[in-house]
Amino acid sequence: MQLHKLVLTGGFAALLVGSAFAADDASNKAAASGDKVNMIAQGNWLGTIAGSIQSVKVSGGSNTTSSNSSLTVGYMVTNNIGVGAKVAYTSVSSANTFTGFASARYYFDPQGKQLVPFVGPFIGYSRPTGGPNTTMYGGNLGVEYFLASNVSFTPSVNYFHTTGGGLTANTWSFAFGLTFWFAGK
Repeated sequence: MQLHKLVLTGGFAALLVGSAFAADDASNKAAASGDKVNMIAQGNWLGTIAGSIQSVKVSGGSNTTSSNSSLTVGYMVTNNIGVGAKVAYTSVSSANTFTGFASARYYFDPQGKQLVPFVGPFIGYSRPTGGPNTTMYGGNLGVEYFLASNVSFTPSVNYFHTTGGGLTANTWSFAFGLTFWFAGK
């Protein structure tokens, strides 16, 4: 549990420091011509730090609530599609799990908008302490709400289906994070 608190504390400190630098960085280039409000554009990079609260329903068991911290790095392959990799740490009671994910997002009409909805699939692999390896897949639905052209608040709803080692679990989570956008061109 102490490691989880350390990860969350470090994550929130990084959010505060990163948002201060991102908001004050006047050298950021515009993402694309005509895109005055955000940097969602082909060739740009993003980094997200997020936390979530989730409800897990394990087959044959009851619902369990847990917390999660994650770091994501992504790249915009087109003006609407981003791909990325994510590392997450989850704590449920005394069990700790590290998970690696590959993901994609489709952004709906992002150019020139302050509020940009997205949807996307993901697949992951995890190894809980003292437990079996598991695989998971699912999807998320959320929005990027731009606080500045290169910083967005990113709430999302996520669904995971996890299997492995005789375990089957369905998880819903509500995540909140900050995304920092970097010009790639």
